[in-house]
Amino acid sequence: MRFGRIARIGWLLVAAGAFLCAVTTSSRAALDPLDDLRFTDEWRWSLFGSAEGLPSDHVHELIETTSGVVWARTANGLAWFDDYRWHPVEICGGVSPDSITCFAPGLHDEVMVVGAERLYRGSQSGFTRVNVEDQSRPLAIRSVAPLEEGLLILTRRGIYLMDDMGLRHVPGTSPGENDLHLAKLHRTRSGSIWYACIHGTFL
Repeated sequence: MRFGRIARIGWLLVAAGAFLCAVTTSSRAALDPLDDLRFTDEWRWSLFGSAEGLPSDHVHELIETTSGVVWARTANGLAWFDDYRWHPVEICGGVSPDSITCFAPGLHDEVMVVGAERLYRGSQSGFTRVNVEDQSRPLAIRSVAPLEEGLLILTRRGIYLMDDMGLRHVPGTSPGENDLHLAKLHRTRSGSIWYACIHGTFL
C-alpha cells in the first residue's frame, strides 16, 4: 500500500517536471524574437527611403541608442525611426553630411556626431555643439568614445580625456598625419575602449 502511494507520487513528480520543462522551453522560444523571424521570407523585409522620411535614399550607417531608438546617417543628413517613419534632425551650424567622421550612440539616450572636426551631441529634439578647447584653442576632432563620467576624444594632436576635471592629453597617442583618415575610437557594449589606426589597434 505504502509502495503504491510512493510510486504514484513519483510519477506525479516526473509529470510535473516534464510540464515545467516544456513551459520553460516554450517561454524561452516566445521571448526570443529571432525564433519568429524568417529572414528568407520576402514579406519580412521593408524598404525605407526618402518617401518614408529619410533625408536620402543613400544610407551610410545605422546606430541604436540606449533606449532602442534607431538612427540613420545618410548622404543628406541624420534621421531617427519611430517604428513607422523616419524623422530628419538637423545639426546646428549647417554641418555638411560629407564632413561627418564619427556617428555614435552616447550613454544616456543621446547621439554623438563629429562633423567638420567639431563635436555635437543631441537627440530627437536637436543637436548642440560641444566646445572642446585646449588652452583656449579649439581642437580638430576626429572621433569620440563616451565614458561613464566623461569622453575620450581623438584629435589631430592625439587623444584627450574630458571629464569634470577638465581636458587632459593622453600621453603617447598622437597620430601621424597619414593616420587621421583611418584612426577612430570605438566603445564596445561591455564598455571597453578600442583605438583603431593604420598601425594596428589599441585597447
